[in-house]
Amino acid sequence: LGLFVDLNFDLYVADRFNRRIQLFKQGQPNATTIVGNNGVYSWSLRGPRDVKLDANRNIFISDSDHSVI
Repeated sequence: LGLFVDLNFDLYVADRFNRRIQLFKQGQPNATTIVGNNGVYSWSLRGPRDVKLDANRNIFISDSDHSVI
């Protein structure tokens, strides 16, 4: 389970077992799936372990089962 908090205090969660990246927006009780099945981006994830964003809000995901970033 990888976590990342951006400057807006939004929380990004690498959900390995459900093969997705979820976004919990500051002040919102529910998450949005942004990468994975039915996400904003439909990349196929198999084992996301970590998630990071850079200063330009580009998302970087380490997917251990695909052996890619």
